[in-house]
Amino acid sequence: MARESGSNSVLNALITGLEASEDVREVWDTIMCLRDEQRKAEAKLADLQYWFTVAEEEIVEKQKQLK
Repeated sequence: MARESGSNSVLNALITGLEASEDVREVWDTIMCLRDEQRKAEAKLADLQYWFTVAEEEIVEKQKQLK
């Protein structure tokens, strides 16, 4: 939860800065960059979950071979 509250404070600071900005293009670019970063993070998480699954399957196979 500590990370989440830290992320929330960063997000709140970003929102405050964007609200103060009069440059619509800057706001749009910032939002698109955040979206891209979120997608990258989700892809990394999906890859990690895949490799955990592969490792678990290999462990199960090795355990079967040892029986």
